[in-house]
Amino acid sequence: MSMQRLLPHDSGHKHVAGTADYIDDIPMPADGLHAYLGLAERAHARIVSIDLDAVSAAPGVVTVLMARDIPGHNDVSPVGRHDEPLFATDEV
Repeated sequence: MSMQRLLPHDSGHKHVAGTADYIDDIPMPADGLHAYLGLAERAHARIVSIDLDAVSAAPGVVTVLMARDIPGHNDVSPVGRHDEPLFATDEV
């Protein structure tokens, strides 16, 4: 029988101590931008192609970001397991 050692979450102590920063605690800069996510139309599917020309040309759009635009690892997992991609790449 083997036991897996649990990895502590980076912000776990701050959460239980009441000192964690949440998005609503951070003031919006005067020149700040808003982000909008495009979501998949299917719960589980292969990504064959993505056409974002109309999105890029829409009024007010500054840029469109995809996984290929992320420098380094496209991952936001808190403990380095590399199992939480920020943007989908091959499948959703």
